[in-house]
Amino acid sequence: MTQFTFTDDYDAFGNPRRQTSIACPRQWRNMTDKIDQDTPFLATCAKTQLAYSPAATPYIKGRTVKTSTYEVTHVGEQMIWDIKSAIDDASPLRLIAQAVTYYDGDAFEGLPFGQIGDYGLPVRSESLVITEEILQAAWQDENGNTDIPPYLDPNNNQAWGAEYPDSFKDKMPSLAGYKFYDGSDEHARGYWTHAGTKFDFQETTNPHEKGMPLTQQDALGREAQSGDDRLQQAAITWPKEIGLMASIDTRAYKGRIFFPFRFITTNPPMRQIIPSQNSIYGQFFAKNKTNFIELHDVVALVN
Repeated sequence: MTQFTFTDDYDAFGNPRRQTSIACPRQWRNMTDKIDQDTPFLATCAKTQLAYSPAATPYIKGRTVKTSTYEVTHVGEQMIWDIKSAIDDASPLRLIAQAVTYYDGDAFEGLPFGQIGDYGLPVRSESLVITEEILQAAWQDENGNTDIPPYLDPNNNQAWGAEYPDSFKDKMPSLAGYKFYDGSDEHARGYWTHAGTKFDFQETTNPHEKGMPLTQQDALGREAQSGDDRLQQAAITWPKEIGLMASIDTRAYKGRIFFPFRFITTNPPMRQIIPSQNSIYGQFFAKNKTNFIELHDVVALVN
């Protein structure tokens, strides 16, 4: 299959803001051939919105704050160049994906859309899961009536049917854990998922401001704590709710070759890997009720 990719709409700093990909149908042979109205073809267009630091310091030019991906629908009998030119008109575009990113600012939230602080680090990211249009089309019956599940009703007007057990209703988070945006801001109308991060520069008690993540937060508010090695160069993460699952002995971190000195899992069965002096081979231990027992050598260690 022949595929064309066009990259254009460059900003003043050389960052591309639009990419169009067109996969031609099988009977296509040369650039002057026209794709018939009834001939299926695959074409997408991704548009990127960028943000720039307002001052010369810090010099951050071109952080991606919004990416929208569209499906290019049939626009009549046209050649490849005609399809590309038709994208300038929004009519043949159907939104299929969108992502929005917020930078710096408060932990897990970030600055207002399109703004960048002193670090240019992504603090909150949101992704479109499904548009309201697609959801309603999926739940439309043969009579044209739409009856979406009650847990996805943004107005909370749907009554729960008898097919939903009480335990299911009690444990179902609001909107099934998604966010609903009505399309009045930078978000397309639909259901979104999100994730946030807290960095060291957002922690007032942390003297190190190297852009190390301290806490990850998912769409349901669950957090994963992070630490760093004694050189503040490597992040170590574990889920907060279930306690420390794995740890790296940071007191003896081999910074020269960037290998951990010791890796221990604390959930049973406990396991420990200690690299040898050359940090290529190591020994694997498993712990019984009282002692660590050497099992075998390992030939690879992850940093």
